[in-house]
Order: sequence, then structure tokens, then C-alpha cells
Amino acid sequence: MSEPRPLWWHTAITLAKIIDRVAHEDRSTDAENLKHFAKETCEWVQDKDPWTVMPRIEADCLHDVHKRATSEFRKQTRFRLSVRLEDYENATLILIASGNDNAYATLPETTRKDINSNYLLPIRTQHQLFGEPIDIQGNARWENERNHLLLQLTFDDLMFWDFGDCGVYQFWISPEDLAAGNWSSVNITFECH
Repeated sequence: MSEPRPLWWHTAITLAKIIDRVAHEDRSTDAENLKHFAKETCEWVQDKDPWTVMPRIEADCLHDVHKRATSEFRKQTRFRLSVRLEDYENATLILIASGNDNAYATLPETTRKDINSNYLLPIRTQHQLFGEPIDIQGNARWENERNHLLLQLTFDDLMFWDFGDCGVYQFWISPEDLAAGNWSSVNITFECH
């Protein structure tokens, strides 16, 4: 059996901020209880280094905080807080994998290998310079039938590019403008799956 993946204080801090924001916007009759819970949660994460791995006992606490927020305060949090703690864990892992080297070094070697071999590429289509473009809905390709693809940028978690429903930006230029170096005539299209 493999060990559970580690949790970083960043996940707890993010959750505490969301709970606090919801509490301060709450106008329900139960607002005071939620505000008290938010205050306790914020005090718990106060002064924690977001890129430090949480001890197991604190990680268990995080699970309890999330469970309480999504059950006891469900009315207030249901549209503001994910019911899956894993969503916040994944957001933290994306930040670690794409940012701070010290935080990245705290990842277990198996997790780093998994990221490097399975998650560095976009999930559906590839970023691309030149060549044959991906055909998403047919419109962009049809409208640019005689043009050349210069660049294609796709939805990419690790780049924090959240383009619609796995969308793709494509940059096109006519053969004449390409030959003349007329870059101001580049046409941009966007389509999503």
C-alpha cells in the first residue's frame, strides 16, 4: 500500500481564506457560528509556511475542517467551496510543480517522476509552432483554409491557462503577409471542445 500523498500548508491556508470570505459575506441567521469557525481556522493556519509539508496530525485536522465546512455550513459554502478537498490539494500541487523550487523539492520522488512523465504536456492538444493545426470545431480551420498556422496555444494546467472548455487559441497569417513580414495582419481564433 502506498503512502498518502503529503499535504502542504498552502492547501489549508487556501481553504481558510475561502471559509473566511464566505463567513464575512454571510447574512444568514447562522452567520455568527460560521464567523467563529472561520476565525478558528484562520488562527490555525496563521504564520504557517505555505510550502511546508503538514504533519500527519495537522493533515487529519485539515480533513476535519473541510468536512465541517461542507457539512455543518453547507448552506453557506455549497456554491463557494468544493466538496472535494482533493481539488485544493491538486491546485497546490500545480503551484508547486510550476513554481517555487524549494517547494518542488519537497515533493516525493515518485510524485516528481509522475509529474515529469505524465503532466508536463497539455491534456488534449499540444502547443504548436507552424504545421498542421488541430481541428476543434472546424470554423477556425475553414476560415483560414489558405492561411498558415503560426502558433497554437492550448488549455494548460501547469501554465495556468484556463481557456474555456479545454480551448485553443490559434494565430494565422496569409502567405502574402508571411512573405512580406506583415505581422500586424495576424488573425487570432479561439475554439473550445
